[in-house]
Amino acid sequence: VLSAFKSELDAVQQSALRPWQKLDAIRTFVFPRLSYHLRISSIPAYLLERRKGGIDRWASKAVKRILHLPATASDAYLHTPVHLGGVGLPCARDEQAVLKAAHLLRMTTCADPAVRHVTFESLRRLVTQRCLVGAPTTEQLAAFLNGELPALQDGRGSTLTPVLGALSYLRRKAGVRVVAQGDSFALAIPSGTEGDEPWYVGEEQRKDTIRALHDAMGRCHYREWLAQPNQGKAAALYAAEPGGLDTFSRWSRMRFCDWRFLHRARLNLVPTNAVKAAFFPDATPHCRVCGYEAETLGHVLGRCWHHSANLQRRHNAVQDAVVTALRAATTSSAEADLEILVNRTPRAFSTPERIDLQVVDHQRRRVQLVDFKCPFEAGSEAFATARQRNELKYEALAERYRRLGFDVSLDTIVVGALGTWDPANSRPLTRLGIPR
Repeated sequence: VLSAFKSELDAVQQSALRPWQKLDAIRTFVFPRLSYHLRISSIPAYLLERRKGGIDRWASKAVKRILHLPATASDAYLHTPVHLGGVGLPCARDEQAVLKAAHLLRMTTCADPAVRHVTFESLRRLVTQRCLVGAPTTEQLAAFLNGELPALQDGRGSTLTPVLGALSYLRRKAGVRVVAQGDSFALAIPSGTEGDEPWYVGEEQRKDTIRALHDAMGRCHYREWLAQPNQGKAAALYAAEPGGLDTFSRWSRMRFCDWRFLHRARLNLVPTNAVKAAFFPDATPHCRVCGYEAETLGHVLGRCWHHSANLQRRHNAVQDAVVTALRAATTSSAEADLEILVNRTPRAFSTPERIDLQVVDHQRRRVQLVDFKCPFEAGSEAFATARQRNELKYEALAERYRRLGFDVSLDTIVVGALGTWDPANSRPLTRLGIPR
């Protein structure tokens, strides 16, 4: 089974598919072939774990080559779900634990009383043998599964031993616990939000067990990626983006060079001079073009004067896309008489200030002021900071319109330098009447 998995992984990696198609093939066809074996067989953990050279290590190395990432790239980024900004690569060790824990819950909540009786009798014999408890209750069985009931003697191996290992793994990684519900069990899965009650998956929700455990493990990988000071400093921005990483792979117009750059940039692994200087004392951190004191990726993509033309083209591309959609929306509606000013000074009064977009409705006495920003994804607060600074900058212009009796809305549309979409852009787009 393992050799077949590795040969299929190598075949996908060496195929002529596009990089995002290779990722889809691994996630959709290669990994699901392991599910049955991970569920019913007792594959040792060392054959699965990345740190011991198992399946996860093979898959990690293959995907890093597909993404053109160095070996130091975060594995948590690979295993973070797509909707949280990661690659969405399944983790074999997680999958084994999830499937075995879900199988136990389904056996103990089965509608067939014979299956349920056999499962509980096997568990009671194991608890009696190891903990010397006669006729254990459901609460004691749950405590044993959670590792809270002390074992007074070592027993022989049992068919439940792999399940105990899976529950222990889930408990360490995601805080999943087994609780007693009447004469049955339920899994208490943390919600992921601090202070919220856990989600209890019992007999009524048994069909959602695997999905709930997958979500819990995905959040664990996301928190691990988010906690990394260098590679995870912008993880919160990527997680908030609608669609996640699939936004970049949905269209075939994306160039291969952009794909190779994208993932290194998202993890701040582009070998700029500032990065080299952090590892090599003899390297200079200064910008090789303008001489700035630190050649970081944020400087190259957002502040270096040598790339000012590219910065302007990126800004204008976002602006033109919104203006084109706005003109199409106003032409097809009853608001075709709106005055649309793009990168021009106001006509109602004299001022040197100009904002990217002004939509003036003289009949309703309303003005919508919109500016476009493309900041670098330097941290979780990068977009909010850029929006706040921009709105403070144009508050005086908005006040001039208010003095003339206009109802003014001042907004900022923010798109990251790496293409990250800010969910807060939905508000100004709705005001402009542009469908999302």
